[in-house]
Amino acid sequence: TIARLKDLLASENLRYDLIKKELEEVKTKFGRPRKSEIQFLADEINMLDFVKEEDVVITISHLGYIKRTSGADYRQQRRGGRGAIGSKTREEDYVEHLFVASTHDTMLFFTEKGKCYWLKVYEIPEGEKQSKGRAIQNLIQIPQDDKIGR
Repeated sequence: TIARLKDLLASENLRYDLIKKELEEVKTKFGRPRKSEIQFLADEINMLDFVKEEDVVITISHLGYIKRTSGADYRQQRRGGRGAIGSKTREEDYVEHLFVASTHDTMLFFTEKGKCYWLKVYEIPEGEKQSKGRAIQNLIQIPQDDKIGR
C-alpha cells in the first residue's frame, strides 16, 4: 500500500482517477433527484437599484469644473433676499451652467469637435456648495485637444 500511495503522489492521472471513483461512490450512496430548481436572475443587477433617487444641483464652471450638490442645500428666497455664496471659484472662473437633475438621470456632454459623451448624475462627485468641483476631463475621457462645447 505504501508503493500504491507513492504511485498516487507521483501520477496526476492516478489521482484524478481516484477522485473520480470516490465521487461516483458518493453519488451512488447519497445521490437523489434535486428537489429545488436553480434559476438565473431574469434581469441583470442594475447599479441604479443601489442609488437613492433625489434631486441634485449640477454646476459646471467656465473652466470646466463640475460638481453635484444636494438640492436641499438651496432654498428659495423672497423679495429682499440677501443671497448666499453658491460656489467658490478661481478669480477667472465662474458658474456657467446650473442644472437640477435626479441622481438617476444621465447627462450628455457635447464637445467642440462634435463628439458626445455621457455620464450618470450619481457618478458626478458630490461636493459642498462652496467647493470648486472636479475637472470634467477627469470624469469623461475627452482628448486633450478637445473640450466641452459652450
